[in-house]
Amino acid sequence: MPKYLFCGGLQRWNHKYIWWFVGRLLYSDYALLPQDTFTYVSDAHNTTSWIDHFVSSFSVHQAMFNMDVLTKCIISDHRAVAVSIQCSHLPEFDDEVMEPQPSRIDWLKVTAQEREDYYHERKNLLDQLQVPIEVRHCQNFNCKDEKHLEEIENLYAELINALLAAASSAIKPTGKKNEGKFNIPGWNSEVKSKHQIAKAAFRLWVNCNRPKTDDIYRNMTKTKKDFKYSLRQCRKNAEMHKANGLAAAPQADKTKKSFWQKVNNKNRSPSLPTLVGGANGGSEIVKMWKDYFKRILSSENSANGSAESVEHSIDCKENYLGLEMPVCSFVSLASLLQKLPLNKTPEPDCISAENLLYEEDESLRFFLSELFNMCIVHGYMPNSCLNTTIVPICKNKNGNISDTSNYRPVAVATVVSKLLENFILFNISPFLGTTDNQFGFKAGHSTDQCTFLLKQTASYFVTHG
Repeated sequence: MPKYLFCGGLQRWNHKYIWWFVGRLLYSDYALLPQDTFTYVSDAHNTTSWIDHFVSSFSVHQAMFNMDVLTKCIISDHRAVAVSIQCSHLPEFDDEVMEPQPSRIDWLKVTAQEREDYYHERKNLLDQLQVPIEVRHCQNFNCKDEKHLEEIENLYAELINALLAAASSAIKPTGKKNEGKFNIPGWNSEVKSKHQIAKAAFRLWVNCNRPKTDDIYRNMTKTKKDFKYSLRQCRKNAEMHKANGLAAAPQADKTKKSFWQKVNNKNRSPSLPTLVGGANGGSEIVKMWKDYFKRILSSENSANGSAESVEHSIDCKENYLGLEMPVCSFVSLASLLQKLPLNKTPEPDCISAENLLYEEDESLRFFLSELFNMCIVHGYMPNSCLNTTIVPICKNKNGNISDTSNYRPVAVATVVSKLLENFILFNISPFLGTTDNQFGFKAGHSTDQCTFLLKQTASYFVTHG
């Protein structure tokens, strides 16, 4: 639904300014009514003009039809405008019951004691797990024994469940149910002192049996009015107080990532489109994105052949590089764990990098190293480890946010799969190389260097002929 209601005469406003001011809204009446339409009749000058408009979001605009100016309905010098809206094109509330998901933990808010409790509980739960001996000693590269693959699936599931159970029992969930409900920007500087004065005057009035006429009563009402007026002004200027609070931050804090995250959150538009790719409402849009990404990203539609041919092409029975199969050890895993980025969005299985960190706990590193070695030998990854959340990111926020081509997919993989990818990359990186002409997707390089090289080359030949 539209986020804004824009009212008033628009005949003096520049259309580009209206677009910038309202933000991604449309003149629906311009598209649905003839160009000679008028909605205002000046009795004094006997002139007509079109100054009453429907400004709507793109999704609501698509649901409009049969718009008409009611010229025969004369109530004032403005003519009424009627429009029909197809309700089936508007979003509906979802009544389906969602399955309970594990609580996502904000590790920035976790206390030191909760971390210690989590590490202790995690070690206790991991000590109860057992590595399947037969799978551990299997040396049949690319082994497809169904029992072995099932054991790898079970080990990964038990490992993830242990991490989630430890976090659930040791760390209090940081929900957003009441977060920010009483957080009023500018309260401390503008309202707090007047609130305390009004509160003291009210208590004095109550202790004096609530008189109705004397100075105590008049002081109570006056301080109450001052407090309410300050509160209204504070809420009215909330955006200004937020900006002043960010500007007043110490210079050292302005270099921190958290400071710029607050700035970006302040500038980010919270509105989401209600119509994308012809789908309405949250559940329908999710289903649309699922089918859309499945169609354009699925390997089954690849021109190279079926999934079986791809699997055959990466058969690792032969050692093409002449290398020994890499073995994951405590030392290599410990260094890779320290390189994982922190304070990121929880992965599809609600496991973050913080769940895996703790230098003194060797139990987790033992099970991860054993799991990775079994995955490498068998050429197999647990299905749940390969789960990926695909997030559509808008390319042009000022464009048509209801068009699927205006979005690009970003895949959020599990942290365990990222760790395994880093381990494999660490072992094969000495045998990977690029040409000197590659600048993108290369460590220590950027496309700026490519642009600089092109300009220097062009300048040289222009100068020397």
